[in-house]
Amino acid sequence: MDPRPVELPDSVTLITGQGNLPAVRVESARCTGEVYLHGAHVTDWAPSGQDPVIWLSEHSTFVPGRAIRGGIPLSAPWFADGRTGDMTPAHGWFRTSTWEFTGAQDVDGTVSLAFHLDGADVGHPTISADYVVEMGEELTLELAITTQEPLVLENALHTYLAVADIDAVSVRGLEGCHYVDKAPGGLPDNIQQGEVTFAGETDRVYTHDGAAQVIDPAAGRLISLTKSGSSKTVVWNPAVAKSAAMADFGDEEWRGMMCLEVANALDGVIPLEAGGSHTMRATYAVAST
Repeated sequence: MDPRPVELPDSVTLITGQGNLPAVRVESARCTGEVYLHGAHVTDWAPSGQDPVIWLSEHSTFVPGRAIRGGIPLSAPWFADGRTGDMTPAHGWFRTSTWEFTGAQDVDGTVSLAFHLDGADVGHPTISADYVVEMGEELTLELAITTQEPLVLENALHTYLAVADIDAVSVRGLEGCHYVDKAPGGLPDNIQQGEVTFAGETDRVYTHDGAAQVIDPAAGRLISLTKSGSSKTVVWNPAVAKSAAMADFGDEEWRGMMCLEVANALDGVIPLEAGGSHTMRATYAVAST
């Protein structure tokens, strides 16, 4: 299938990316960015004049059937190993499926890219999805999932953010929220006291439907997240031991990244009836501090 729409704005180019995988490149008056058709995976976004906001591992593999490490993987229709703990592949099949690129628009330098996934093409005929990535001075992600059979949906936009020094980073906006600590030795019910800081492996699923901000003083910037259609916010950094255990993750790369992702998981699943749909939306923006 030729993934190229009939007409593209000058700011949008279909390219051959790493691993000879097709990707969509954006170079507009307001930003640069990139999305692979493999997983509809955002691998780059930077507003004009800004350093990259999206983090991508130098050890990422770009091969069919495997998720790209970093960027923004789409986790669905289950999260992690699913509610039963035995679902494979981990985080579902959205992030390893080839999506169709269906169109692009450029309005004054803000570029919208549209992607479609027909589950029938990958052995899941009852599920389909549409994904819109809007890049400009802000990055907005909108994922709509439809099912033809009853489905208990879990999903996440697993956004990896680039930071200058994780030891100095904090996350504001989660104060007072309950969270499940999935790091080794973590407890299933905790309450966040103050801002989130990083002093070791961090893997937390917060019950949270509001806004949050990543404060990165070494970079002199703040990355904000607003969202809808999501009852959970995940904060993740693998730290030393877990980084060393992952073949597609450099041993020291954890110092320059963290994940702040929107999700529906654990006790925040979305029950859908036959013919039902769910839309989740996230917007990331950057400001100087």
